[in-house]
Amino acid sequence: MENQGLPGTPPGALPIAVVTRFLKWFEDFGISVGGILVNGLLPPSEAGTEPEFINNRRAMQAEHMETIWRPFDGQVRALLVPRFETEIQGIPALERLSEVVFA
Repeated sequence: MENQGLPGTPPGALPIAVVTRFLKWFEDFGISVGGILVNGLLPPSEAGTEPEFINNRRAMQAEHMETIWRPFDGQVRALLVPRFETEIQGIPALERLSEVVFA
């Protein structure tokens, strides 16, 4: 059976560059990639209820998503992982993440 990696990236300029480099390394080592998981997305909000910083961050993420779709077309999983209120640490958080990823 062939190994399949599933690298993840938050929608940002530096993480996109890093995952692009990782994909090249996977290719060089003969590891097929099953897709790219985009994580850390801010959920949509009610208009006018968020601070300007959050709205600006959401707009920035949308721009980076445009960048992600171009080179990774067909590789980005339909599933996009939202930003959780805490870091993913410990079994309960991993279980919660797996519910989102494998739903």
